[in-house]
Amino acid sequence: MADVTIANEVTILVQEGNAALLAGDAYAARQRFRRALEMHPNNPEALAGLAGSVRPYSEKRDYLRRALEVDPGNAELITSLAVVESKIAAGEVLAPRGVQTVEPSFSMQPLIAAPPAAPVPTTTAPSEVLHCYNHPNRETGLRCTNCNRPICAECIRRAPVGQLCPECAKARRPVNYQVGVPILAACGLLSLLSGSC
Repeated sequence: MADVTIANEVTILVQEGNAALLAGDAYAARQRFRRALEMHPNNPEALAGLAGSVRPYSEKRDYLRRALEVDPGNAELITSLAVVESKIAAGEVLAPRGVQTVEPSFSMQPLIAAPPAAPVPTTTAPSEVLHCYNHPNRETGLRCTNCNRPICAECIRRAPVGQLCPECAKARRPVNYQVGVPILAACGLLSLLSGSC
């Protein structure tokens, strides 16, 4: 019975990871896939999902190879690995961001990046004006590099690569730094009590 429960949890985590990938949230997808692999280390769907959620081609190759060890006859995995290895042979290091191809056998999860689309000829029509999602009255040209929502200069949180919105920055903060108001109040009360002795 415990095996069935674990299998169901792994399936749910893989589905959540695939949904996060399709929504463009690679960070949340990696968390779900890694949690699924903690519960079932050789799950080919979670390994393939991780291959779709990382940008370095070398990592994609490693995850796809591990998935093929578990499911050696899977044609989609073999094809994806061949594409990734051809990218590495061509000297490419990172997969492009954006739209990804979808492999049907792994419940709608992206495995490899789609080739860039042909440029659309520009016209004289004005471009779309973006407004910060936190401050709707502020125009902006900036976007969060994680969730792609428009953000203003006041909302930017610097990241090692690009900028994040406050919500994505908070999600990436290590757990030991995510301190809530009740903890802060308890610490303040404790310091007051210990200081009065």
